[in-house]
Amino acid sequence: MQTLEERLFDEKNNYYVATSQNLFSAPSLDNDLETDNLIIGAGLAGLSTAMGLIERQVEDVTLIDAQRVGFGASGRNGGFVFGGFSLPEERLVQQLGIEQGRWAYELTNSSVDLIR
Repeated sequence: MQTLEERLFDEKNNYYVATSQNLFSAPSLDNDLETDNLIIGAGLAGLSTAMGLIERQVEDVTLIDAQRVGFGASGRNGGFVFGGFSLPEERLVQQLGIEQGRWAYELTNSSVDLIR
């Protein structure tokens, strides 16, 4: 019997998997690996981190995942992303002050632009 996770990512039940043109797979890691930069998890955060390092000409970047690229929440988020914080602006200003609060909020907006 399939687990809930297996059923969610079964090709018959997952639109993204079923319609993907380029599902990437690689052999399992079955030996020791030496790397300068190891990223564990090929979801949105892991892929973004790898891309950021490569764009900055960082060498020897290794990305591993127990499943596959985009498995789990990163593969079913529907493309939603937004700036801001999960607290009211007043609390953000109380915690950081007006200038730092504005800076932090704008940083989240620039992150949205980067993802786009």
